[in-house]
Amino acid sequence: MEAAKHNPSSMMPYYSAPSIEKSHFQSFDGEAIPFEEVGMAFNHYILNNLLRDKLGFTGYINSDTGIMGKTGWGVEDLTVPGCFAKAINAGTNLISGTNQVKDLKKAITTNLISPQRIDQANVNVLIEMFDLGLFDNKTYVGDQPVVNEATKKEAEEAAYQTHLKSVTLLKSDNVLPAKGQKLFVKAFGRGEEETEKYQELLLKDVQALNIDIVEDYKEADIAALFLYPVSGSYFDATPGLLELEICEDKTNIALNGDTYKETTLSNFYELNKIVDYMHENDKKVVTSVNIILPWILENVEKKSNALLVGYDTFPGAVLEVILGQFSPIGKLPLTLPKNSKVIGVDEYGVSISRNDVPGYDKDKYMREGMTYAYVDQAGNEYRSGFGLNY
Repeated sequence: MEAAKHNPSSMMPYYSAPSIEKSHFQSFDGEAIPFEEVGMAFNHYILNNLLRDKLGFTGYINSDTGIMGKTGWGVEDLTVPGCFAKAINAGTNLISGTNQVKDLKKAITTNLISPQRIDQANVNVLIEMFDLGLFDNKTYVGDQPVVNEATKKEAEEAAYQTHLKSVTLLKSDNVLPAKGQKLFVKAFGRGEEETEKYQELLLKDVQALNIDIVEDYKEADIAALFLYPVSGSYFDATPGLLELEICEDKTNIALNGDTYKETTLSNFYELNKIVDYMHENDKKVVTSVNIILPWILENVEKKSNALLVGYDTFPGAVLEVILGQFSPIGKLPLTLPKNSKVIGVDEYGVSISRNDVPGYDKDKYMREGMTYAYVDQAGNEYRSGFGLNY
């Protein structure tokens, strides 16, 4: 709704797999929203009645990649031409991630899609292409002006300031700011290649900020650990539910009852070795977690004297907050769940916490005696809008 107010040129419906049984009652301006159990790119009411008619959106609608295959929720029984017709007739103008032109043509030649609807879809897309100068060689404007603008010193500085302001301090325990302390830094990712990439970026920012660090954590007063967990793979379903614990080789149960191993962060052995040494020698651990999902932080928070989170944030911005060069003002944009149980499903496949209820409102719909948000050792509740400063 907020996005539509600003007249964007395009919108993308999400991958949602709506379920009446698992969802809360939906309404808009006091009117019930008809609930069709199909993905949003196939939902006529959402794309036309709501997005265009009620919210006034006039641009083009670009589907998520994969809706003609793995993520065609609710239309699995349709043929591929039928799926094209369902999406395009619902209001989608551009189907992403497919080259199945024959199936699209078949949907048109068999009158599943009218010529008028195809014309309208093309008009919506071509307006944007002409406005951007991308239609042909005569109108193509090139990307250099954009590159020139984006790489201006003031633009880069504005971007960095945004990263600084986004850093969110969740727990401090009187450890931060770490002024005058010997600092050791290390990044952890999922897999060796990812870890090396993040360590390189971290050290690059350390050098750019001219920060003195020690190479051996045993010589440090504070070990600053930067964690970049990842769950699942793009477009590939996991055998079970999406894993949100920060874990390595965790045994899970697949939807078919089989067991399998799940890793969201590699090399816990080394991480624990560093943590244990620091704590045994009355030294401190500061952890920064990259929040790309609502991670369950218990495995990390209990190891940390101070805890920060970023959102694909420059590691240099996090380091400035750790060292007291910038006082944290960031707030959580989402609520972090207490444990796997509160985001799980029961024996009937019904979600414990309804997926279409925002995190700040979860407790209204939780089962009796249950709360949703994670509470740390200091009693801080990691709800949307929470963030400490110093």
